[in-house]
Amino acid sequence: MEFITRELYLDEMQVLKTLKNQTEERIGKKPIFSWFILSIFIGIIFFCFATFFIGRFGILSAIIGVILIVIAVVVTYNLYKTQKKDKEFLRRYNTLIEIRTVKTCRINATRIATTEEGEAGWCIVELSKNKVLYLFKFGDLFEFGDVKRGKFPCLQFEIYDKNFFELTGNQIYPFGEEIEPVMIDSKKTWRYMSENDTSDQFLEVPEFLDFDIENINFDEVIKKIETL
Repeated sequence: MEFITRELYLDEMQVLKTLKNQTEERIGKKPIFSWFILSIFIGIIFFCFATFFIGRFGILSAIIGVILIVIAVVVTYNLYKTQKKDKEFLRRYNTLIEIRTVKTCRINATRIATTEEGEAGWCIVELSKNKVLYLFKFGDLFEFGDVKRGKFPCLQFEIYDKNFFELTGNQIYPFGEEIEPVMIDSKKTWRYMSENDTSDQFLEVPEFLDFDIENINFDEVIKKIETL
């Protein structure tokens, strides 16, 4: 099982272009230095008030001035970090749109077991007689774009690489017709996965996602979960 490079599909390209446009709009709507200068200016005004007034009003003006300056620095720094991240994402969007390719791992399953539909939880995918894939899904992130080739759970789908997942938030691309999965208890599955040590991770999958494979029979896994 490996990641291979293929051309982007139409709906994937649409999503990338939409996200690119949204990022460009966010970058254009963040007047970082204007906000900084305005806040500092107002803070200085309150400091000036403090020099002209004695007593509580003068102290209050000085405090307000300090608070405004601190807020200006903190907020400006956070805006700067956000804008820097947006610019990096924009660069990566442009790169993918330009090269028009993405890395995916194609999965051809025979059976799938899953916890509650539409919620975050585990999927157990039978790859062959004695091999299963443990896949953690985040709610309905399998919905993708305007053009649908299929809907999860289905027996054929692709797992995206780390780069595409980080840019779009999408884990997989489903193919074919939706199937009725084997339903498994959510709490028991969580308990089974916490006790089960599978270390065969895909190399290009984000570290915080769980895509593990194990040499074990699908029915044996389901039986172990049911008996917990």
